[in-house]
Amino acid sequence: MPGHVRECFLALLSIEIYGLVSSVITDDETPPALARVMRKVIPKGASKLELGDDRSYTPDLTFGHSHALMPGLVVELARPQKDKKKKKKKKKKKKKKKKKKSRPLKDLAYDYIVLSEGRIQTVLGLDLEYGDGGKAATISLWRVAWETHQDGRPLLTHNLVLVAHPFRDASGSPIDGYIKLLPTDFVPPSFSAGLPDLDQTLVLNYGVLNVMLSTAEQQYELSIRPPLNTDVPSAGFAVASPDHSSTDEKAPYDEPADEKVPLDEPVNEPIDEPTDEHVSSDERKYRP
Repeated sequence: MPGHVRECFLALLSIEIYGLVSSVITDDETPPALARVMRKVIPKGASKLELGDDRSYTPDLTFGHSHALMPGLVVELARPQKDKKKKKKKKKKKKKKKKKKSRPLKDLAYDYIVLSEGRIQTVLGLDLEYGDGGKAATISLWRVAWETHQDGRPLLTHNLVLVAHPFRDASGSPIDGYIKLLPTDFVPPSFSAGLPDLDQTLVLNYGVLNVMLSTAEQQYELSIRPPLNTDVPSAGFAVASPDHSSTDEKAPYDEPADEKVPLDEPVNEPIDEPTDEHVSSDERKYRP
């Protein structure tokens, strides 16, 4: 898969997931206490995560509470598997440091959840690699789970909720379906304990995933088109050199500056007191 498609898809997916979080906050049926906590959920980017067992990973996307050390939700796109035959043909004279092999999504999910000691609650994995010229794509979901060890101690593990479920077929057509995310996928237990309606779902539609992937592919097709010839502009205008700059003292669209008020003349303007008419319904809910 071209890197341009990958990066564009990740950018669109980040916007979509954060939009789902925002929809919970603005929903009138969301309890104020839950909305207050969800307001603290932010995209945390692709920051490096130091996990247990001296392992570190840099996920593709992360989301979590702004006051939490670890993100609650990690998003990973499967890395491409390089052809081994091509590697054999290339002979390297100098020895270079071996790069870490790409790990399967299921192994990454285990490491994120277990090696973070359950601080990372959920891993969303997507496989967008086109096999044999097709355009099939799948999605998987893992969540933290606690079981009882044979000696009676709590046992931390991960639960496979959805495994390699296709949201797009080999021809590039969307497959009906959706995946449900929960507030607890973003907020750790230390911040969500005692909150109501934690089963409220954030629905990620397969059709939306397919549209985002198709958009990323279209952007890639645009990027590989021949560049414009700036030497002979096709629009009938000339192009200035980098050293050229305008000599106009005043830009044509500059607005006149506001008149200055003398310091010795007090400005007696009425000050409007804030009233409930100027306060939104959401702000009114959180007034002490």
